[in-house]
Parts: sequence; structure tokens; C-alpha cells
Amino acid sequence: MILRSLAIGGFGRLRDRRFVFAPGLNVIYGENESGKSTLCAAIAGTLYGLERRRDAWRPWDGGPFAAMLAYTLANGHEIEVWRDFDAKAPRVYDRNGTDLSAALGEGRSLIPGKAHLGIGLDAFWNAAYVRQQHVPIDEGKDASAVADALAHALDGGPREDAARGALKRIDDALRQHVGTKAARKNAPLRALRDRLEDERRNAASARASLAELDELRARIEGAALERERLTAAAGEAERRLRGRRAGILRARLADLRAWREQYAEVQAARAAYDDVADFDADREGEAIDAYHAWVTAGALAKRASEDAERARLSEEETHELADRRADAGRIDDAAYATITHAAADAAAARIRASTAANEARAALPAPTSSGFFGALLALGVVALCAAVGFAIAHDWFWTPVCGAIAAALLGISALQGRARAARTRAAGAAQRRADEALGVEARAASTIAALLDPIGVLTVEDLTRRRERLAELEAKYAAANDAYARAAAPAAEATEAAARFDRIAAILLPDLTGPRSEVRAIIAERAARKRARAGIDARLGFLEMQKTTIIGGDDDYALKNELSELLAAGVEPIEDESLSLRHVEEERAAIGEQLRTVERELASMQGELAAAERTIPD
Repeated sequence: MILRSLAIGGFGRLRDRRFVFAPGLNVIYGENESGKSTLCAAIAGTLYGLERRRDAWRPWDGGPFAAMLAYTLANGHEIEVWRDFDAKAPRVYDRNGTDLSAALGEGRSLIPGKAHLGIGLDAFWNAAYVRQQHVPIDEGKDASAVADALAHALDGGPREDAARGALKRIDDALRQHVGTKAARKNAPLRALRDRLEDERRNAASARASLAELDELRARIEGAALERERLTAAAGEAERRLRGRRAGILRARLADLRAWREQYAEVQAARAAYDDVADFDADREGEAIDAYHAWVTAGALAKRASEDAERARLSEEETHELADRRADAGRIDDAAYATITHAAADAAAARIRASTAANEARAALPAPTSSGFFGALLALGVVALCAAVGFAIAHDWFWTPVCGAIAAALLGISALQGRARAARTRAAGAAQRRADEALGVEARAASTIAALLDPIGVLTVEDLTRRRERLAELEAKYAAANDAYARAAAPAAEATEAAARFDRIAAILLPDLTGPRSEVRAIIAERAARKRARAGIDARLGFLEMQKTTIIGGDDDYALKNELSELLAAGVEPIEDESLSLRHVEEERAAIGEQLRTVERELASMQGELAAAERTIPD
């Protein structure tokens, strides 16, 4: 595995930093707390995750906790690991942008470092990093030895080879012409030694410059590789963009074809309701209300009419009412009061006359009273004869006896005369009262007759019965008239409702006549069809909106031409709906911006390299 670059969005103290690595050994140096260990931890965390000490490396400023590591495998495959340290798993892509995550594992099992290196995190730390404290430099030794060792470890260009050759020739000349340092005791040797030290210092400076140039070349190579990668990524993004565009165009055109088929079906369904296109369904409620008002008022009118018919006078009652109006109806209340008072007076006079007549009859000598006194007298005669006979038989004196008897008979006759005179006087007084009462009765009867004779009524009782019957018939007649009057209102309402319904029906169904119930059913049926047609119209409107959603502001002919051009250019449509066109465009734009940045950096470094190569001595 060769690390190419590390982009840190946020990791510890590092934020929005990008590091490019050169092939071979990379030395990371800087002040204390400058982020050297943080950089190493970011590389390991991107490859293996941060199961431990996650919060210890969280960005100090609270920014995004993410990084992207790019590296090349031994087989030449270029890999990018994008890791959001707060997410469950990273995303792994190849240089073509293909997602390799599913092939490497899911969730916690997705560990790119272990998958591509075959070693765990601890082994990676021990093998990939050599920390500063592990390579201490002994201050007692000559630091130039370390510098020479590093210079010889470098694999540089021609200038480095020339420097190495020069050093080798110097060493060979010293051994041949001067020997070892122990043999150098005179001044020329010291001069040569000083000169040699100067040359060594110059060579060390040259090597340092060459090392810097090597680092610059490595950076240039890394930038070139990055440019190559970004160029390929930009091409891949363009390919994906064009493929996704072709896939979207194909899907939109397929949706448009399906839309046209559906639109044609709905249009055909709508044509079946063309007969109600001009039908005013909004007036259905008005027509139904008028119809129900007519039915309700008609039922009420029918019921009221039936009640009126039941209350109506029969033919016999009508004739009787006419007759009663002709006789009893001609007597008003005042005349009837006069008649009733006269009748009461006549009745009272009749009672008085009857009472007085009875008293008069009782006062007259009755045949029963004369017989009594006659019997009494006969009894006296018999008694006298018996006494005479007894006296004769017993030799009495008959003359005194007869005188006594005659005296008794005379007393009885006188008593009878006084009684008859008294009765005669009483009978006369009673008769006079009876005559007066009869006169009152005659006058009352005359008054009654004067009022009843013209109407042909004989008695007051008959008049009273006829008046009561007249009142009964008049009440029944008035009730019948009221019932007919009550029936007139719903009948008028029914007539008005029927006329209103007929007017609405004539507007809605000008060419249709028939019973109102059938007309009402036809109106309801056509209104239902009109509502169904309105539903179809609403669906057509929705389909029009759907078409706008499908093609937007484009023209379907232009969409077909664009798809044809893309297919002719060899673009393979991408049907993956989860791949957002906007996301691909943003990705392409980001890659393009990165590529321009890398090209600017590469041009700057190439200029710096050319200037440095001109200043380095041979």
C-alpha cells in the first residue's frame, strides 16, 4: 500500500488540511503540539476507525469530524476511503467512483486497513510509523554521518549521482595522495583537510538542496498523480453525469409515453359523458328542493282536502240548512228573546189560570155536598118516622117528637145555605183570577203567533229545536269552509312548487316532458353523470400537472433528440434512481475545482523546481 494523500475535514487540532505523500519514506517534522501525532492518528483512524478514544480526536472547534485517505494497492488499484467518524461505517471507492463498501463488509466488519493490508491496527502502528523517540541521534557522534547516510539512502536524479561521484573521487584521492588522517601532520594536509571539510559542507548543502528538490519532485509527482486521478475522476463524473442524464431522459420519456396512454384513456372515458357537457348540475339541488316541496305540499293539500271533504255538509244537511235559514234563521236573537219571554209569560199565566180555575171549581157547591145534606135530611126523616112509630108503639106523644125532628131538619137546611153562599163567592174570585191569567196567556200567545206564523213554526219548542239545529249546521258549515281554506294554502304551495320545478326542468331538460317523478329521476341521473364528468375533468387536470412534472419546461421532442445524441455518443444510461443528478453535478463541480487547484499547485511547484534547479551548483 502506497499512501498518496490525506484530506482532513476535522480531526483533533487539524482542520481543512490536505497532505500529499511521496513514494517511500515520509518524514513528518514540526514544533511540539503542531499535529504530527494527530496526522498519524488520522491515517490510522481512517483505515481502522476510532473504536477507542473517539472523543479524544473530536475537532476542537466543533466542525465536521471526517477525513479522506487515498492510496494505491500493490496491484495498482487506487482506493479512496471516506470516513465520517460519527457514522457507523466508512465508504470505499475505486478510481472510477465505484462503491466497494458492500464487497469489503458492512457496519463494524468494514475495516479497509485490515481488508487491504491483512494486518490489525496494532501491527499497522508498529510497521507504518517510526516515532521520533525511536531514532535518537547521539550528540557525541558526528551528525554528518547521519546526513551522509540519509543522502546515500535517497534515490535522486543525475545531480545527486554527480554529487555522489564527486564525493567518491574525493575520498579515493585522499586515500591515494594523502592517506589516512593520522598521517596528516603538516600544514598542507591541514589545508587539504580544511578544504575537504569545506567541500563536505558544500556537498552537504548540495545534498540538502537535492533533498529539498527530491521532496519537491515527490510533491510534483504526487500532484501529477492527483491531477491524473482527478482528471480520471472528472471524466468518470462526467460519464456518470451523462449516463444519469440519459437514464433520467429515458425514464422521463417512458413516463411521458405512459402518461399519454393514460391521458388517452381518460379522454375516451370523458367522451362517454359528452351528452351532459352543457347540463347545469349545480341546479340539481334547486330542482330536487322544488320537487320535494311539491310532493310535501301536495300531500298536505290532499290530506287537508280529505279533511274538508269529511267536514263538508251532505246534500240533506245542505237542504236542511237552507230550510233552517228560511225559518229559524229569520228570527234574530232579539226576536227570539221576545218570543221566549212571551212563552214564559204565557206558561206562567196558564199555570195561574189553571190554579184559579181549580180553585173556582173547588169553591162551587159540589154534587157531593148536596147529597150529604140530603142524606142527612133523609136520615132525619127516617129518624122522625122511626121515632113516631116508636112513640106510637110505646104510646108516646108523637107531636113533641115530630117538632124536635122538624127543628133539626130546619137547622140542617140553614147550615147548607150558608155554606153554598161562601163557596159561590170564593169561586167567583178564583174565576176572575183565571180570566185575568187567560187574558195574559192570550196576549202572549198573540205575540208568539205574530212572530211564528210568518215562518210557519207552531211552537216555541219547535223554534228552539230549529234554532239549535241551525246553529249546529252553521258550525259544521263554517268548519267545512275553514277546512277548505286550510287546504287552499298547501294546494297553492304545491302549485307554486310544481311550477318552480317545471321551470327548472324546462331549463335543464328543454326537450323532455313527462311525469315529474320521471323528470326528477332523469335530472338526478344526469347530475350524477355530470359530476362523474367533472371528476374526469379533475383527473385530466391532474394529468396535465403530472405532465408538467414529467417534462418541466422542456419539450418532449427536445428530450428525444438529447437522448438520441447521448446514446449515439456511446453513453450508457444509468437507471439508478438513488443517484441524484444534482449530487453527480455537485460531485463533478467539486472534482473540477479540486483539479483546477491541483493544476495551479502543480504549475507553481514546477516553476519552483525549474528555478531551484538553475541555482543548485554542480
